[in-house]
This record gives sequence, structure tokens and C-alpha cells, in this order.
Amino acid sequence: TLQRKDYYKLYDVWSPGLQYGGQLNISEIGYFALDDGLQIAPKYRRSTAITRRMDMKMARIRCLIVITNKNLSGTLEHYLTTRYDTHLDSMHRFNFALLSHVRDLYNFSFVLSKTSTWGYLKNGKFDGMIGALVRKEADIGGSPIFFRIERAKVIDYTTRTWVARPCFIFRHPRSTKNDRIVLLQPFSNIIWILLGLYGIFTICFLYLLTILERNF
Repeated sequence: TLQRKDYYKLYDVWSPGLQYGGQLNISEIGYFALDDGLQIAPKYRRSTAITRRMDMKMARIRCLIVITNKNLSGTLEHYLTTRYDTHLDSMHRFNFALLSHVRDLYNFSFVLSKTSTWGYLKNGKFDGMIGALVRKEADIGGSPIFFRIERAKVIDYTTRTWVARPCFIFRHPRSTKNDRIVLLQPFSNIIWILLGLYGIFTICFLYLLTILERNF
């Protein structure tokens, strides 16, 4: 507030952060006088502090993303937004697309970097993305991660953006509709030859037994 004669001018002062390159925003929102009381400009009465501060003036947010593809070519942003090889790092690309909408909504920019692991506790310290967040080397994690108790103690989770669940994949057997020797497939050729010889031997042996029974 600033006193002007018999009344006070009111200002809304905020900054998205000097460390992010943000600009100081100062807006006059109304005044206070003994006769009139508190008077707020109409546009500020109809809005909230959140909606008024959605424009972050292109503040630079450090975003760290997990990339498992070792054959990365080109810039990181191009890799995350390209439509080629979408089977690689699918959930990280999907999560970055969501963050891009948030970036456009609040008018900030990303300073992108990558790591090869989500972050696991080793010798009392986290590596990967979690470790960078703990050491203040990144402001936001750009990849979805599983909820773990040890991680929840050092970072703040937002909301679920990717559904991960275990599944089983069974190989479909090849078609045998046109195969005329499907019954012969379970055994190799040598097995069938031995079975044939054994059958011939059995027939001959039984024939000899029949002759011997007739004679004796």
C-alpha cells in the first residue's frame, strides 16, 4: 500500500522468481479511504490471485526428463515431439506433451535436460531424476515415476499421468490350417522311423508266436 493524501493505493506485487528469469509485476488494484472504504477495481473483484498470475512472463523452468534411448539424435525437444519411433520413451513423450500444454497456459519456458534413470536410493543418496530434484539442479521432473515411500520423503508428487500395470503376452501359434502333416510334427523323422521298425518287429514276433502255438 502507498499513502496518497487521505487514502491508500493498493498494489498487487508478485514475481514468478528472479532465479527463473521472471519479471516483477506491479499492478494497481484499488484504494482505501476513510470515506469510501476499500474500493477494488472491477476486474480484480471478478478474478482470483491464481488467474491474475497465470502469465509467468516466460520464466525459465528447469525440466529434467528420463531418456532410455541411447541412440538419441538431434535436440531433446525435437526427440520428444517428433512422431517417429514413438515406441521409444513413449510415456516420457506423453508426459512432456502434457507439460507443454501447462507451459503454454502459464506462459513459461523449459530448460530441458536428460538423465538415464528415474532415481534410486543408493548409499543414502538418490541418483537420476530424483537426485537432481533433491540437489535443486532441476525444478520439475518431466517423466512419470512410481510412488515409493523413500521418494515421497524428499519430493512432492502431483497427479498420475500414466497408467502402468503388469501384463502377460502369449505368442500366437502359427496357422496349421493348410498343413497336411500336422500330426507328424510333434516327432522328428528318426522317431517315426524307429516307431515303424518297432511295429514291424512286433508284428513279426506275434506271427511267430501264433505259429508256435499251432504246432505245440
